[in-house]
Parts: sequence; C-alpha cells; structure tokens
Amino acid sequence: MKSKNLIFILSTVTYLAGLAVGYFVDFHTFRGQLTVFTNGTLYTLSFDKIIKNNISVIIHEIFGGILLLPTINSLFFSGFTIGLTLKSLVIIGIGFKNALLLIIPHCIFEIPAIIIAGAAGFKIPYVRNCKVFSR
Repeated sequence: MKSKNLIFILSTVTYLAGLAVGYFVDFHTFRGQLTVFTNGTLYTLSFDKIIKNNISVIIHEIFGGILLLPTINSLFFSGFTIGLTLKSLVIIGIGFKNALLLIIPHCIFEIPAIIIAGAAGFKIPYVRNCKVFSR
C-alpha cells in the first residue's frame, strides 16, 4: 500500500514540477514557437485530434515505464506545456484567473488520467525489479 502511494505521489510531483517550470520559465525563450498567441491567429483543433493526442500520451507513459525515462519525460513535459500555456495566456492579457478557468475543464479527466498513467509507468519497473531481485 505504501509503494502505491509513493508512486502516485512521484507521478504527481513530476507533473507539477513540469507545470511550475513551464510557468516560471523565461517566456521570451519560446516566443518563436508560440506564434499562435502573438499574431492573433487561433488554430482550432478538432475533438478527434485532441483525443488522439491524449491517448498517445497515456500509452507513452504506461509503456514507457519499461525504460522509465519516457515516463518522466512525458509527465514533465505535459505539465510544462500546461504551465507555458498558462503563462502565455497571462502575458497576452487574459489574466491568471481567466486562464485558470480555461484550463479547469482539463483538470476533470485529462490531467488525472495523465498522472495515473504516469504512476502506472513508474509501477512497471518497480514490479519488474521486485520480481528480479526476489529470486
């Protein structure tokens, strides 16, 4: 029971660390990549593209647990992307409160699913190592 909580906490901390780094990073470093906000063009994503992306992130996290590094990378950069998006919305004048209101719908299903998949990705090498070293 203790290891399950520890793995879930590790997954959550990795995601939140990425979110914090994404929010507090120097925004001008990524200015060229965020032209969607600077030139006034809004690129729309269809529902199927968003679902496909979320499923691919979850699959990478679960099966990336075999090597462990892809799980850490995926969790961190998923949080980093949300943090950077939040910061960019604040910079263009939407405000922190309104930017959070735009992100809150994702907190219901997507973010917990990514964190749970990351915990599963951390659990795979843990179980594998327990079986290998218990022999």
